[in-house]
Amino acid sequence: MKPVNENVNNSVEAFRHLLLKANTKLNLVSRRSVDKAVDELIRDSLLVLEWEGCALASPMLDIGSGGGFPGIPMKLCRPELTIHLLDSNRRKCAWLESVRRALRLDGVDVFHRRIEDFIADSAHKAFYGTVLSRAVASVKDLLQWSYPLLKTDGELLAWKGSSVGKEVAESDWAGWSPPRLWRHSSGLFLMQTVKQG
Repeated sequence: MKPVNENVNNSVEAFRHLLLKANTKLNLVSRRSVDKAVDELIRDSLLVLEWEGCALASPMLDIGSGGGFPGIPMKLCRPELTIHLLDSNRRKCAWLESVRRALRLDGVDVFHRRIEDFIADSAHKAFYGTVLSRAVASVKDLLQWSYPLLKTDGELLAWKGSSVGKEVAESDWAGWSPPRLWRHSSGLFLMQTVKQG
């Protein structure tokens, strides 16, 4: 997917530059074919913008944001969104904070916490319209973590690999809508489900 205008294109390119520069020290993405990997991560992050039926409701939470995927590319293309980036790695959170400042991203907050501690904080209960997660945990765990964080009718969007069918079959869907799956030509799967109450 191509960014929608020149300002977005410039912002995405600035993020790409920051990521490539920091990657030598932080290992934010695989060091093999780094340029290609970064381009693919940005592209993959924006796939949900093409997928009909996704609410993409603010505020959003990106669990295990790491190098900022998918949260930062989504914010760059949809600046009206409020996005919280959550990661347990202190150095990655410090880098995400530096990106937030460098790109002047209003409506982005970085949380250095483990997901278990984050869930236990009552300030985040039923707060989010959308929870995002890319390659962080099993579907079963994502459902368990996301349920207390989402508002009723809030959605979970997960970027998954080829094991998604098995993970879906092994998960408890009580309180959730039947999952929707979309397979991209790259082999990546997107999964969406909605909290029912």
